[in-house]
Amino acid sequence: MVVFHKPKFKFTIRSSLLSLLMLIFLITSCTVVYALDPNDAVTAIQTAETALTSTFQNVLKADSVGANVSNLVLTLNEAVVFLELAQDALKKGMLNEALNLTQHSIRLIEATNSESIHLRSSILAQIDSTFRFNLILTIIAISSYCIILFFVWPWFKHHFRNKVVGLTSEGSKRC
Repeated sequence: MVVFHKPKFKFTIRSSLLSLLMLIFLITSCTVVYALDPNDAVTAIQTAETALTSTFQNVLKADSVGANVSNLVLTLNEAVVFLELAQDALKKGMLNEALNLTQHSIRLIEATNSESIHLRSSILAQIDSTFRFNLILTIIAISSYCIILFFVWPWFKHHFRNKVVGLTSEGSKRC
């Protein structure tokens, strides 16, 4: 008599979907771009340089409003290093490596650009809310001062007038 053992791994829809998702993630995360023409790599490098200039301007704008851009500058420096490596690879004739390094540099530049725009807008929103709060506080303080002055001044005036009227001169006491 033949005895069949139960398999330890059960093939289910869940395990097959998980395997399929892992395969898709692996394929999409390890994409390699192949350059067919040296002009493709040159065009990609020029695009990255243009994007780098634009991103640097956005980082400067974020810095001008007071944002902490030190991490953004470090990421930009890393993108510049990859761009320089891509230019060296292009000079050596390694088109695929040049294009891959350029694509990596462009991803870093785009992430830095979006983060710098977000930082700038959040700092400007914070500045705007602080200005509005200070403006409202100033209006409340001035109006409170005027209201208090309006109610205190008549009492002070009446009290001072009674004090002055109640005063007598030294000459009138002797008589």
